[in-house]
Amino acid sequence: MASGRRTPLTSIRSSADILRYYPDLTPEERRHFLDVVIAEDERLARVVTDILEASEYKERERRWQVRAEPLEARLAPPAA
Repeated sequence: MASGRRTPLTSIRSSADILRYYPDLTPEERRHFLDVVIAEDERLARVVTDILEASEYKERERRWQVRAEPLEARLAPPAA
């Protein structure tokens, strides 16, 4: 990302690494990193849901083939 914002996976991985490699963290510090993992997991779930919904929308849009048709053909009385 050009903005430099971290992705959910990066935050999850970083927090998990800290929890793994720094066993002497205080309970408050451990809680903080676990909270980061949970929050970023929820964020990632929303991103995946948005992608899936956009994909489904795109697929539905593709199935509908809109074509121009003269209106007169639809308004003309049926042939006897």
